[in-house]
Amino acid sequence: MNGASALENVFVLDGVDATDLNQGQLRSANAIPCEFIGEIQIETGGYEAEFGGALGGVINVRSEGGSNTFHGEINTQFTSNLLNSRPRGFWQASPASASAADFFAPKEDKYRTVYPGFNQGGALIENRLFFFQGIQATFTRRERNIAYAAPTGARRNSTETIEHFTVSRLDWAATKKLNVSSSDFWSPTRVSFAAHLQPGDCLPESARNPFRNSPDFLEVAVT
Repeated sequence: MNGASALENVFVLDGVDATDLNQGQLRSANAIPCEFIGEIQIETGGYEAEFGGALGGVINVRSEGGSNTFHGEINTQFTSNLLNSRPRGFWQASPASASAADFFAPKEDKYRTVYPGFNQGGALIENRLFFFQGIQATFTRRERNIAYAAPTGARRNSTETIEHFTVSRLDWAATKKLNVSSSDFWSPTRVSFAAHLQPGDCLPESARNPFRNSPDFLEVAVT
């Protein structure tokens, strides 16, 4: 932006620097959903001193706030592999003969993702104190079947990801010239991986899922 690299940009969320210095982008934990955004400002030059430290541009994001009129929203979105086309196939050299062409069509994972959400805002004290709060969740399940050659055989594994993004904001109009605001964001993520093993596979007892009475199931959870 403005002739500079991504690492020279600054991302500000409600007045707090939320830049990922390693990637030059907004930190994934601060990737606020569109439903919670009240305003976005993109500064490419001549910005105020409060945005110092940027040689490129400044992306300033302000979260949604309340007003004298109470408002709320319930929303949900859904997608899955059944709603999207599979990866495009391509021609490649045949494994059996380098002089022959072989058409390869990659198989698509089975997946589904649901995005439920809720938010509300209004006035606690008319013309003085306003609030806004909301939660947006993501539930993703992905399943992959791999047909390995003998003696390994077929393998199946699945990954479940649960993400939540919550926001709570208060705005206080102390005087005509003084406004005070406070916001809180919380974005936990949990990833669970399950490998469905085949008879004869060796697996330590300590690695098995204690909640499943099955010798052919392995689960690993990362939070």
